[in-house]
Amino acid sequence: MTTCTDYTQHPDTAIIATLAGLSHHFSKSYCFPSQNKLRSLHAKHTGRDLSSRALNRHLGGLEAAGWITRQRRHRNVQGRGWEFRSTLYALTRKGWRWIAS
Repeated sequence: MTTCTDYTQHPDTAIIATLAGLSHHFSKSYCFPSQNKLRSLHAKHTGRDLSSRALNRHLGGLEAAGWITRQRRHRNVQGRGWEFRSTLYALTRKGWRWIAS
């Protein structure tokens, strides 16, 4: 991971900054935006659209590299089956250090 803030060349940095901003906005150490919300915020701040596939690839890479953790949220609704909710994202210590630098 680079400390470069050129979000068009390094979309991972924009994703980390977006997750950190959402967490900070709600005074939490985590956030649970929908993928559509993440994609729209990424487009708003970088001027570039990300497909759902590209977003998931970047999120998976960030998780594998230890920058974020992800937890799927779901519940079993009686009579309807499983209801899936947005994923919970949390920056790791490594991620928060990068944001603070």
